[in-house]
Amino acid sequence: MKHLPNILTISRLFAIFAIGYFLFKNAPLYQWIALILYCFSIFTDFLDGYIARKFNAVSGLGKSLDATVDKVFFFGILICLMYLNIFSFWVLSLFLLIHVFRDVLVTWVRYVLHQKNVFVGAINTGKIKTVFQFIFLFLGMFISLCHSYPAESGFNNDLFIHTLTLSAYIIYFASLVLSVSSGIHYMKYFLENK
Repeated sequence: MKHLPNILTISRLFAIFAIGYFLFKNAPLYQWIALILYCFSIFTDFLDGYIARKFNAVSGLGKSLDATVDKVFFFGILICLMYLNIFSFWVLSLFLLIHVFRDVLVTWVRYVLHQKNVFVGAINTGKIKTVFQFIFLFLGMFISLCHSYPAESGFNNDLFIHTLTLSAYIIYFASLVLSVSSGIHYMKYFLENK
């Protein structure tokens, strides 16, 4: 049981390829499979932390691994959605620049502190940010699902899809504000413990 949280965390890396494979199949059945796999992967993110706490298997490595895999998972699925033109790279470009810079900086801080046997887990702002990012991706995948239905269906409706897309961008912007806020917290922690 002590290894199960890290196994669940690593399983999300493999899930990226499975989700991407089904996302690129433009048929409702495959899109539903991709969405179900995505939801299951998000559930494992909750489950690994719960199991680690319940069985006293919380470790510095597990915390760092979970945070790193979350980042890879997010960008992996987002790249698929941008390639499929669900989200516009040009609309998100500035947001992505800030996001990538923040994540690289925080990952570097975690690595340096890890070398000194100082482990930093996710803070509340960072956890809320991750939830917002997962909702953003979920909306993107749901939009992809809508596109897979025929134009005359109720799903594939331009106004409905535009509303979902705008909502997704707003949620991503909110996650970015929280992301920068938690990044500042990590930098302060790093400067205090360097």
